[in-house]
Amino acid sequence: MSIDPNSSSRGSGTNLAITLLALAVALFFAAQINATGNQKKVVTWQMSNGDKQIENIKANEGQMKDVIKQQEGVVTQVVALQAEYQKIFEELLSLAEDDKDADAQAIVKHFGIARNKGADKDKEKEKDK
Repeated sequence: MSIDPNSSSRGSGTNLAITLLALAVALFFAAQINATGNQKKVVTWQMSNGDKQIENIKANEGQMKDVIKQQEGVVTQVVALQAEYQKIFEELLSLAEDDKDADAQAIVKHFGIARNKGADKDKEKEKDK
């Protein structure tokens, strides 16, 4: 065995190692380029999907505004109806409390009608004003 630096076996071994290293680097770069291309496809899909979702949300927002406008009349009617019921029950409770009407007392007792404690406080505040 010779330790000659110009030996042909040593040169071919070095060239083979460099060639294999270059091939590995080339394969790594090819894999990275392929992964970047795939990632681009995914990002493009996500962007188009996001745009579709934004369009749907805007359409739904418009529909909800229309529904709210349509329901405003119903809400107004319900508030008026609730005020009427409140008035009727207030009159019924006042008749039952003052022992003016036995029928009113029977109705209040049978259905368990009572004033809310918060309503009594609100009523007292209104009287104070």
